[in-house]
Amino acid sequence: MEAAICGYAKYPDDALCKLINDFILLLQSAQAQDGYLYTYNQLIFPESRWQNLQIEHELYCHGYLIEAAVSHFQVTGESKFLTVAIKAADLLVNTFSGKGSLHTPGHQEIESISSNTNLSSHKPNLWGTLSGLLICRRLLLNIPIYA
Repeated sequence: MEAAICGYAKYPDDALCKLINDFILLLQSAQAQDGYLYTYNQLIFPESRWQNLQIEHELYCHGYLIEAAVSHFQVTGESKFLTVAIKAADLLVNTFSGKGSLHTPGHQEIESISSNTNLSSHKPNLWGTLSGLLICRRLLLNIPIYA
């Protein structure tokens, strides 16, 4: 999605814009009331969330969703996709804030959005939650922090 948005920014095209907007509508309709959006689990294991963060891609996909939404907002100035991202970010803060190392994801994408100043200005608690996950990963893997 982010690649399509970046492509649209460089080469505006009505057909691509329609595809992006249609996909945003699809994401809006698939997102759970509380902000959760991981359709594999929603369809196959609807009662199973955040069960195996070292293997599953729930947080990884939420990270890319949020990055794409921020890109969309930066390119178009429209907030409809950013609203989906903020709802997901609220869920992440409510679910993971202060949880510790047992809730450290196996895929690092989610923490990389913590440096996004556009989203951080909308959701200041998100930075603390995601940087906490990054520190937990460092402690679990015994690796230095580079950022």
